[in-house]
This record gives sequence, C-alpha cells and structure tokens, in this order.
Amino acid sequence: MLVASGRGYLRVSLWWDYFVRVYRACRLERPWRRRWPAASIAAATVFALCGVTAAIDATAAGYHGAGERYSQKESTGSTDRKPEPALVATYESSIDGVDDKDLRSLLEASSQLNTLVKQPPSTVAGIERRAREDVERLRKTMRSEGYYDGTASYSLDAEKTPVAVRLTVAPGPRYKLTEFTISYTGAASPQPDVQPSLADLNINLGMPAESAKIADAQRLLTMLLAERSWPHAKIEDRKYVVDRQSKTMVARLRVNTGPSARFGTVTVEGAETVDPAYIQKLVSWQQGAKYDSRKIMETRRALLGTGLFSTVSVDLSDAPTTGEERGVIIRVAEKPHRSIGAGFSYSTDVGVGGEVFWEHRNIFGANETLRASVKAAQIEQSAELRLRKPAYLHRDQAFLSSVALTSKDTDAFDQLSLTGFVGLERQWTKQLRTIVGLAPSFDIVEDNDEERKFALLGLPASVFWDASDDRLDPTRGFRLDFNTTPYVGTGSDTLAFVTAALGVSAYHKIDKKGRYILAGRARVGSLVGAETTEVPATKRFFSGGGGSVRGYEFQSVGPLDSENDPLGGRSLVEIGTEVRIRLTDTIGIVPFVDGGTVFDESYPTFDETIRWAAGLGLRYHTKIGPVRVDFGFPINGRDDVDDAFQFYISFGQAF
Repeated sequence: MLVASGRGYLRVSLWWDYFVRVYRACRLERPWRRRWPAASIAAATVFALCGVTAAIDATAAGYHGAGERYSQKESTGSTDRKPEPALVATYESSIDGVDDKDLRSLLEASSQLNTLVKQPPSTVAGIERRAREDVERLRKTMRSEGYYDGTASYSLDAEKTPVAVRLTVAPGPRYKLTEFTISYTGAASPQPDVQPSLADLNINLGMPAESAKIADAQRLLTMLLAERSWPHAKIEDRKYVVDRQSKTMVARLRVNTGPSARFGTVTVEGAETVDPAYIQKLVSWQQGAKYDSRKIMETRRALLGTGLFSTVSVDLSDAPTTGEERGVIIRVAEKPHRSIGAGFSYSTDVGVGGEVFWEHRNIFGANETLRASVKAAQIEQSAELRLRKPAYLHRDQAFLSSVALTSKDTDAFDQLSLTGFVGLERQWTKQLRTIVGLAPSFDIVEDNDEERKFALLGLPASVFWDASDDRLDPTRGFRLDFNTTPYVGTGSDTLAFVTAALGVSAYHKIDKKGRYILAGRARVGSLVGAETTEVPATKRFFSGGGGSVRGYEFQSVGPLDSENDPLGGRSLVEIGTEVRIRLTDTIGIVPFVDGGTVFDESYPTFDETIRWAAGLGLRYHTKIGPVRVDFGFPINGRDDVDDAFQFYISFGQAF
C-alpha cells in the first residue's frame, strides 16, 4: 500500500520508476537475462534501491524534473500527479561599446538574449548560459564584418528584477582587403579578356574585409565562368591571410575551370501530349554556340511559363558529343492542360458581374490556347472565343485570333456587336511587347433615340512597355501603353477616322519593406477624322467608373444630353493617385484621388469641368494578387446627376 505522505510517497514512486527502467534494460539489452527472469528482477531491485537512495537525499522538499513539480492530491486513497508551471526568469539585456549603427544592428540580430527576450529561460543559470553563448556569437559577427581584433564580454546582476545582463564589445580597427588574386587551372583556362575582373565580383581593394562580400565574390566567380562557357568551374583552394600588425587581409583563390563547352544537340524526355519539336522551339541558343548558364535558365523559365509542365530540368549530358559540344537533355513532366473557372465583380454603377470560362492550353499539341468565355453583368453580356498560338514563325511571336458577340445597354448607348480580330503579338524584350492586326466589326448602335448600323475595319496597333515588378500588385517601376486604330467603313455615310490613347502608370516604394507604395497614373486620348455624332458611340471616349474615375457612375463623366445621359467625346484626360498601405501581410488600405473628363473636340480644350473624386479602398492580398474593394466619393459632383458614392469589388489593383 502506498503511503500518501510527502517523502514516503516519493520513495515508492522513485523506487518503482528505477525498478521498471532497470528491469527493461536487463531483459532487452542482455540476452542471457531473458533465460533468467528472476535474475532480471533481482538486478532491477538492487539497482533501483541504490539509485533511489542517492536520489532521496537530494529531494527533501519535492521531486523536480523537466521543469515540473509533482504534488500529492488526497482523495479516497488514490493519488495523481499535477504539473505546476516552472518559474520564469525575466531579464533585460543591452549591448555597449559600439557606435556604428550598422554593426550594432548586426550584433543585436545575432544576440540570443535580444532575439529571444520574449522567451526567457526558467532559471538565472539559463540566462547566464545565453550570455556566454552570445559572447562567441558577437565575436563571430564582428569578425565577419572585418573586426578581427574584436572582443566581447558580459556581466549579469541577478539581484535586479528583471535580471540585468550587459554585453560589452570592443570592435577595434576594421581590417582592409589589400589583395584578391585568382589563379586558374584546368584543360583550357580562360583568356585574360574573358576572366571575371574584380569589378565584376564587386571587389575593390581597400574595402573592409567583410566575409560575406568575399563569399559572395566566390559564388559570383563560378557563376560568371558558367556564363562564359565553363559549366564545371569550381574553387579548388582558398586562402585568407590576416596581418594583425598592418590590420589587412589577403585573399587568394585557385579555380579549376574544367573543360569549356558549347551547346550540342537537344534531347527531350518526358513529353507525352506536347510536341517535342515545339519544346525545342523555345530553346534560347543555337547549336554550336558557347555554353551560357543564363541561356539554360532562360529556356527553363520559358518552358515553365507555357503552363504545360509541373517540372522542367535542363542539363548537360555527361560526355561531349562532338569536340567541345555537349548534348543538352530537357526533362519535363506535364500537368493537366484543361481548366474551367469563374470570376465575380460588383459595383454600384454596373451591378453584379460574372464570368465563366473553359480553356485548353495544348489543343493541337504545341501550346495553342483555346478559350471560350461567357460574361454577364447588368449592362453587358458577351460570348467570346479566342485562340493563341505561341512560337508562330518566331520563338517570341504568337498568332492571335478571336470572335465575340456583345450586347450593351448603358445610359450612353445600346449596342449589339459582332467583332473579330486576327493579328500577331511579339515580345521584343522582357519589357517591350507589341500587337498588330485586323479587327472587323459589325455594330447596331442606338443613341439619342436613333438606331444606326456600322460596318468597320480597324487596323489596331498597340505598344506595351512594362518595367514594373509585378503584374497584379506592382511596388516599383512604371508601365506605358499606347494604342492606335485607323478605321474605315460605312455608317450613315462612308467613315474614316483614327483613335489613339496613351496611358502611363508609375509605382514607388516609400519605405524599404514596401509597406507604403505611392502609385500614380495618367491617360490621354484623341479621335480625329470625323465629327462626334458621325462616329459610332462604341468608338468614342467615355470616362467614369471603377476603371477610370472612381466615385462616378460608369461612363457618366463628361458632356451630358438633355436627359443627363452621357454623350462621349473625341478626347480624354484622366489622372489618379493612391497610397497603398499594408497594415498586415494580407490586409491593406488605399486612400485615393481620381480625376478626369472627356471633351467634344479632338484635343483637350478644358472647356469641360474635370470631375474629381476621393475615396478609400480595402485590399486583401492573396498569393495570386489582391482582392479590391473601393469606396469613391465625388468631390465636385453635379446636383441631381451624381450619386453620393460608388462601391466596387474586383480582383487586382485599380492600375
């Protein structure tokens, strides 16, 4: 029977714990014990009694283990153990002896006392252990920054509450890098004009001897050699000599370049439904060209960008094929090529809008994308079929075609249109893209209580320059788009006119972390060659709504008729600015100001009042872009025309 009193209960508990552990060890770890279970029991009893005897004297007040205290609960002869929380030793730490702000920031980041202050240990001994470890951490940090004579120590005052810990450092002089030499070995070492220079490696003699920058230079050295036809270059030996007297460092590297290489034949593995010939079209080098690791990465990005593959690897074969030529093996794993999806939007001026689509991204085996979509909103309904064939006649060129049936019922006009497009899209550089083509359209348009029919042929040409860092949520850079379309055709009379529009948007990080982004945009447009009333309303300029001047109804900014319906115009001016503020990683707010109007003349005459609006937006940031909610309020709205506010929900930033 267990004795329910402090030390008596403790003796039995400890004895039983020792007995079970030793008995199991004797049975499982000593084969001869399995044959003699009685001997196992006896040995366990002896060892347990010896162990508990030593433990009892050290545990007069209670049994402490693993940060818990066990207490006895009296209840009808039964016992159970309750863990009591361990004591926590709070502390405050400081770092003294360093004036340089950058070095201080690095030391604070490397100090466990500083970074783990909200997770204090349970004892003062734990705090002191952190302090001892911090001393070596601070020394290593100072050495990594070129302070090779740096020292560190600590002092601790346990009488204070919280415990006061003081880290004292003496960085000493900062060593300079006075020599950085590179020697080459290998079958064919690079010529001097091909060897990476110190400037290429971001090394300047006399600079602080920072280990991080020297390590970066080593990585950069092998990377640059791989870009200059040495794919297997590696650093064989590295020596760093620190001179304590002159406070300088010397770095000497020996590089084994291995054999140089040229691109050989390309082999494709893993393609099932995708034509291997199409994959080879996306290769960014010519056979026989010098090996360049950037071309390998460029090709891999292009293949992943098709959306056809879940994984892509591009590797050199193990052995040369002809002379310096090395075969290249492209291994791919395909992913599903069909998808269906839906979209949703809402605004107070347009109402609820939705879209459903079906898409096949490999319909003919060479990444041809066929997309069928149906859109429906309160004022517009459409059905569209689009085909895009990439790598058409050129690796960076695509063939585009589309046909759409559209119905619109707005305050400005009613429209029923059948439109088409055939053209070419060319990606000239990473930033520059152009689209040219033919765009026939057949429109039935009713405005001013008059229905007219138009048959037009347009020759649209567009130029896009995108130097921003993200398509849906840019934080820096700018974008420019220019489009112009000459039209010829018939309406009430023969028509010939030209439309052109230029838009610019820019983005600037206010702080380093990108929590505050200043964004602005401007847009101007002009139509020449015909009077406003001669041009179909579908080709005139309109302003107002979620994509232009938020706070005003769709198309409502500009000249109005006697019934306050928009007339549109032949020129356009719009400007806007907003501050995108991240409150958390996912939640943001966006105060904004928009302004704009349209004019009846072909060029802005500013005889029409520019309408201004201000508002506040909410952003929920997802991995694929932000969900946008905006409230816009007219500043100089028109009585009996403009509502008190407009509300918009959509995906992506406003611009």
